[in-house]
Amino acid sequence: MAVSAYDAQAAVLGSLLIDPEHLAGEIMQRLRPDDFSDSSLRSLFTAARELWLDQKTIDPVTLQDRAGAAYRDLIAEVLQLTPTAANWESYCAIVKNNARLAQLRGVALQVLNCEKADEARDLLLDAQGLLAQRESIRIFSYRDMLNGQLDRLQDPAPPDFLDWGFEKLNELLTIKQGRFVVLGAESSVGKTALALQLARGVAIRGKRVGFFSLETDHDDSIDRVSANAADVALGRIKHKRLDRDMFGRIIGEFKKHGEISLELIEAAGCSVDEIRAITLARRYEVIFIDYVQLISSREQGSSEQVRRISIDLHAMATQLGVTTIGLSQVTPPEKDKKGQRRLLRKEDLRESKQLGNDAEAVLLLDLTDLNNYGSPRVLIIDKNKDGPPGRMLLNFEPSRMRFTYQPPFEGPEAEAARERNEKMDRNRAERREKDAAKARSAIDGQAVFEDLPDDGEVLPF
Repeated sequence: MAVSAYDAQAAVLGSLLIDPEHLAGEIMQRLRPDDFSDSSLRSLFTAARELWLDQKTIDPVTLQDRAGAAYRDLIAEVLQLTPTAANWESYCAIVKNNARLAQLRGVALQVLNCEKADEARDLLLDAQGLLAQRESIRIFSYRDMLNGQLDRLQDPAPPDFLDWGFEKLNELLTIKQGRFVVLGAESSVGKTALALQLARGVAIRGKRVGFFSLETDHDDSIDRVSANAADVALGRIKHKRLDRDMFGRIIGEFKKHGEISLELIEAAGCSVDEIRAITLARRYEVIFIDYVQLISSREQGSSEQVRRISIDLHAMATQLGVTTIGLSQVTPPEKDKKGQRRLLRKEDLRESKQLGNDAEAVLLLDLTDLNNYGSPRVLIIDKNKDGPPGRMLLNFEPSRMRFTYQPPFEGPEAEAARERNEKMDRNRAERREKDAAKARSAIDGQAVFEDLPDDGEVLPF
């Protein structure tokens, strides 16, 4: 038998009065006065919340004193309806669900009364935000966490990390569901091609993938994917100069992988809220966004826009449990007199350092030879919360829009590359040491806590 909204709200209050010592904090964490549709029960909960915030005892007497004598009979009724507090969590869940349902129904009624499509769209986006709200903040004791870890370690099922399609990258980068990852590169280096290849690979391995393209249409995107997957020159596809064998390979890709869950969304002008709404509606598990600087935002100034977008994307990934890979432009460092520069770092992500702060991992795609766009690429893992940073070499075939892993090579070119990397590492270490020395010198001579004079004078802080 279904529990009515009134009975669930009354049972929450009854449970609170039966065992306030153990349940007050838990219930106040989960519910707010607005979650109570009955005005009298809402007033009682508000009074109980005030007592709790004032760190005062919650019992029938103190609650009646705070709410007023008119609530005496209601308090007695609440206690009569709640013989035990054992099911308090279920009561809270029912109250929260009913409150959210009422909010959604209210939005639906507003949509029915809208005269403009834009107004209705904004209301529906608000509704998507309601759906994404977490039920409650979860808190775990150290013992609970250790028990959970032991259970995970003894579970024979392999961990559900994202399979990137590159074995070496899988070793370096372990990304769980609900993480935010940034992939940055200069224009024309191949970040969109790499993202499309990764998206196809992730979809082949069973994930529902959405690729939000804010600048490339679906025809250009599928041409790039087909060139990669069917081993057909992109120019041949663009100009429709396919022989029987090439056409057969494209048909073979359609037959083999045509049913994978990979969708491309032409998202020019979309905001984070609209991306969230589509992600929820299509039930994506992984999304790619090409690229974050093109996402629409109401903030003023490009830096503030990207800062807000980064915060919202990170929150969306966490709340929805959807792995989010955002492509980003970069501002490359200055070249020296020899036309060389250091490799890209996360600080080079364009417009905002917030991207580097919010992301669990930052990948940067760079050229091994800055003067040769045909040279191998280096994929730099500059930030990796769950592992060490690292680098891997990738061959790039522009005609096929295809990246392949290249094991570390030997020879004069490799030796020169190693020397450059070692020099950059030494320079980075020297900079860190200089910064540390400056910090130490800045505090030299300052009085520490126990050295402060005790002469009765008032200190200026």
